[in-house]
Amino acid sequence: MFRQLDPAAPVFGDKQFAALWIELQRRIAVNFAGSASVLVFRPGSSGAAGNVFPTWPALVASAQAVQGLKWIVVDDTIEPCVVPAGQWKLGGYSIMVGRPPALGAGRALLTFQDLAKLVDVFEFVALDLTSESSEQVMESGDYAGMGEAVEFWLRMGTSLTTTGTSYFFRTSSGPSNSTWWLTEDSTVVTPAQSASVLAAISRSTSLKVMAGDVSVVERLTLEGQGNAPCIGVIVNSGALIDPNQTRSGVTLAEDALREGYAPGNAGNWKDPPPANQQEAFDRIAAAVAGLLGGTIP
Repeated sequence: MFRQLDPAAPVFGDKQFAALWIELQRRIAVNFAGSASVLVFRPGSSGAAGNVFPTWPALVASAQAVQGLKWIVVDDTIEPCVVPAGQWKLGGYSIMVGRPPALGAGRALLTFQDLAKLVDVFEFVALDLTSESSEQVMESGDYAGMGEAVEFWLRMGTSLTTTGTSYFFRTSSGPSNSTWWLTEDSTVVTPAQSASVLAAISRSTSLKVMAGDVSVVERLTLEGQGNAPCIGVIVNSGALIDPNQTRSGVTLAEDALREGYAPGNAGNWKDPPPANQQEAFDRIAAAVAGLLGGTIP
């Protein structure tokens, strides 16, 4: 019988390797969870046929009847894919997936209308996600059965943002630790109206956003409130978290110089200004060496 290795068992000096080990164990656990069911959300198709559903309510009803791991394929090739108002519980461990970048057709778009709520989805793959809602689409309190910690994943170039007036995700009750992982060029995009995209608003729960690979967390996408901690973690040197966030800190798991840099006075720099601290220090060192006419002592 397969037995998942304990992700905390090895001791790594490099935190990036430690993060990769945890991700490897998670993927092994998912692969050994049994064969997954695949359901396709394809608006505009001519009625439900097999595992293809033209409406979101029909897909959710079918998903609820499937236990365990399931893949929800978002297909917007006929009509836009929209999640309407309502609390939609898919059940089990659900992964939503669009078009992988290798197909070259752009990511599938998935829009959450006002008051749309999503539960039991843990991973988003190759999707452009947008919330138009005046309330959060997801919150940690809906995952109370997960124990002390719950993890969510943006993978394969997934982007996440809001055009409505509220967050996409917020902590509330439930697990004391919520973590969002960004991998494979995924991005949390600056919202159009709301104060942030991912927010910690309950002092009893924490929120971490882990940026790996070459993923990006743009400005004003993370928020902490009062004693509710929100922290962005740069897992490796390819990732970037803009330091301009709302009451949220940035921690560097590997390379501190790759933290995003926003100059207080852009006029001090020749256009374009440096994008991160590594570049800023390098340009300052070059300027000082030029003024000295030699190496810096």
